[in-house]
Amino acid sequence: MDISKMLTMSEVRKILGGRSRSAVYTDIAEGRLPQPLRLGGRIYWHADELDAHLRAMAAAQRAGRDVAANSEGR
Repeated sequence: MDISKMLTMSEVRKILGGRSRSAVYTDIAEGRLPQPLRLGGRIYWHADELDAHLRAMAAAQRAGRDVAANSEGR
């Protein structure tokens, strides 16, 4: 079994630059963050899954800017 490090809400908030809890929940609801694992009354994210998700979002944003810049003749 492959067990990656699990991140708590506090750790995820720090990784995201101090976002509020409500902003993190909004990001989850709108698909900007992966769904967390709920255990008891706490939520956790697999560190590897969150890292891959954030890297994919950053790559998509860079690609979008590259496409926009190319269409403007830059």
